Amino acid sequence: MAHGWIAAVVLVGLWVLSALWTLVTAPGFKAKDRHVLITGATKGVGLALAKRYAKEGAKLTLVGRSKLRLEAAQRLIQEHAGKDVAIFLGEGDVTVPAEMQRIVEEANTFHDRVTDHIVCAAATTARGWFVDSDPAVMRRITEVNYYGVLNTLKSALPVMVEKKVRGRIVLFSSITGLAPTIDSALICGAQTAVYGLAESLRNEMILYGISVSLACPGSYSSKYPKTVISKSSAPTTPAVGDDGALATEYATFSDATQDHNADHLARVVVNGMRAGYFIITDSVSGYLVRMVSSGVAPRVNTGLEVMLLPIIAAFIQVFFRLLPSQPPAHVKQYAEQAFVWTKLTGPGFKVEGKHVFVTGGSSGLGLAIALKCAKLGAKISIVARSNEKLEAAKKEIEAVSKHPVFIQSTDVTSEESVQKAIDAANKFQGQPTDKVMCCAGLASPGMFLEQEVSVFRKMMDLNYFGVVHTVRAALPAMIKAKNQGQIVIVASACSLLGFIGYTQYASSKYALRGLAESLRNELILYDIGVSIYYPGNIDSPGFEEENRYKPALTAEIEGSASLVKPDDVAQSLINGLSNGYFAITNDPIIFILRIISSGVAPRCNTPFEAMLLPVGILIQLGYGFWMDMVVRNARKANEKKEKTN
Repeated sequence: MAHGWIAAVVLVGLWVLSALWTLVTAPGFKAKDRHVLITGATKGVGLALAKRYAKEGAKLTLVGRSKLRLEAAQRLIQEHAGKDVAIFLGEGDVTVPAEMQRIVEEANTFHDRVTDHIVCAAATTARGWFVDSDPAVMRRITEVNYYGVLNTLKSALPVMVEKKVRGRIVLFSSITGLAPTIDSALICGAQTAVYGLAESLRNEMILYGISVSLACPGSYSSKYPKTVISKSSAPTTPAVGDDGALATEYATFSDATQDHNADHLARVVVNGMRAGYFIITDSVSGYLVRMVSSGVAPRVNTGLEVMLLPIIAAFIQVFFRLLPSQPPAHVKQYAEQAFVWTKLTGPGFKVEGKHVFVTGGSSGLGLAIALKCAKLGAKISIVARSNEKLEAAKKEIEAVSKHPVFIQSTDVTSEESVQKAIDAANKFQGQPTDKVMCCAGLASPGMFLEQEVSVFRKMMDLNYFGVVHTVRAALPAMIKAKNQGQIVIVASACSLLGFIGYTQYASSKYALRGLAESLRNELILYDIGVSIYYPGNIDSPGFEEENRYKPALTAEIEGSASLVKPDDVAQSLINGLSNGYFAITNDPIIFILRIISSGVAPRCNTPFEAMLLPVGILIQLGYGFWMDMVVRNARKANEKKEKTN
């Protein structure tokens, strides 16, 4: 009992100290005479934030597609904050880089000051089932919600860095970006991509003294319509976001249920910036989801969260009959039994006579998985771009297989190319795909300001939309066959954390994590399983190519972890699938990352992970501090070098 009171006092002390530290170190909200650029500024939270900034004396640049709406927003702001507010109206489309570049240049001239704050509030949305969706809709959402952010940052950031402005960036995702669910497959990729971008950018912008925040609101009230799901499960998408940036071939159904109005959300965002928070949420549920999804991102109140997580863990323990009054030995015993229970109830990995389709199957992990499945009696279909590599892989697989191997040169970034490959593979094997292994991927690290948007597009097209196309092409036949199939998405540790040099890669890999979590929930309807794999560095040609471009700071933070052979990585994946895991790892550090980043996704061993969560947060605190310190030291070295010169 005495030890319990001591622990409670220590935790409460941490909570109080953390709260005091937040108050002492809070940067405040300094907006007077600052130049603030806001996209999506004609409605919703964008307009509400513009009004708040104006009240604080900021110089505003409002970005929107409609001149009439921009002028209406200007009148509302001036009625709210006074006629003397300096406002530049930037008529343009965030999805067009040239238009954003023009707006930024004209705004800087108009205000005679470069941007100090960038607020990316332009967004659009849609809800609906993945199996009924058109990937083109997902692309249009991504154009606004993700590429719109990139175009804005690429236009405004370079001059901020050049002029050494210690500014601020505020990006908008949503609660879907933290916890994707059944009807969010259309939007979750874009929202989680923004999350990954923000997390990597936060670390990288330390180099220039620019702070980054990510707002993840739930739905909020607005006189403008929101998107809902109709009873027929079809997505119903009215014009929303930045002046109806998404084409509206779907019919409006009704307004969605909404929780908070835009003014409330704007107040929460401003208070979050004032306190120096990285992730800002506007509800208790959002806070709790953020707490178990943060990964290595800075937390709001570490002491409070270390204290709360054991409470959450205790609830889970009661559910599993792990009463807090029991001594540690019994808790350990039950945790061990939970592992045994997982082994006993795991589905195994039965692929005898099953059709296994592997993208990126000509080399690396994809080839290793194909070989292992072939040895277990599976019918193998592999696709990749290089015919030469496919022919070599085919010979290698057929040497250990009792079935002929299907190969086809395929570009997974092309929906048509993937559909043709799936149809041909199903015909060749005489049955639909039973297991779809999405292994095709690419990393091209580099500093945010040094890479063109085309590099970001290449990452998203291959790493994210390549999976979207593959799964979308395979699902109809799998659902019709009722074959209890499985989708396996190979992601990366960068699906769980982002840091300097990985803005483009982490964005695409976070998008995969969002897609997997949403699909897992939706495909329960069809008894199709979904798993996501977070492997460490793999000894492959792809990793060698990646290291050619990797910035020194990225390599320093990443460390010199030993490379794992593709065969061993493939075996770890198969072991996880055999146990029935949703999220699979092959590295102890990534395992800890997965525990503190899972959100509402299924866990491998809930009792064990509940006990590890507080420890995981402390590890996150140390690693996050070190990760930021590496970049801070680099900034100091650069500043010292500039003074010397």
